[in-house]
Amino acid sequence: ILPAVRYLERAGAPVEIVARRAGVPSWLFDRPDALLPIHPGCRFFHLTARTLGCRHVGASIGRDSMTWDLGILGALLARSGTVYELLQSLVSYLPSFASGHRDWLEEEPDRVWLCQAFTCSVGPGLRQVRAFVLVMMIQTLRSVLGRDWMPERVRVPDHGRDWVESLELGTDR
Repeated sequence: ILPAVRYLERAGAPVEIVARRAGVPSWLFDRPDALLPIHPGCRFFHLTARTLGCRHVGASIGRDSMTWDLGILGALLARSGTVYELLQSLVSYLPSFASGHRDWLEEEPDRVWLCQAFTCSVGPGLRQVRAFVLVMMIQTLRSVLGRDWMPERVRVPDHGRDWVESLELGTDR
């Protein structure tokens, strides 16, 4: 949740009020590696979007974030020797840092899909969280593969092509 907290702080928004309304305990701000329950995390992103009046705040936060900045998780991922090892490590370590979803890799002869499914009903904020994760992963992979790298395809259930295109995933940064 720290990338969203830093984003709110830079915008001059009331972080503590948003966190309290979302049910996110403020002690999490001092323990970046603590497990964040999915429901308050999604509510936090939803309330951040409403507070700032920003329709795509999740994507904006993702553009400003790198997986390497995520405390212990980032340090573990940074040790990966290849992109494939990075993705394998992400799927392996993520359950220790975030709840309410299952992550896996689907491998084809010429590509690997990073997949995620939510294991519970989530509600408001899910689109913001999905946008955050998607854009942050693209930014992270660009840091390894070059800033012009783009995924060939992005599939996000229930949001549609227009939603993905509206995130402005282009190489302009």
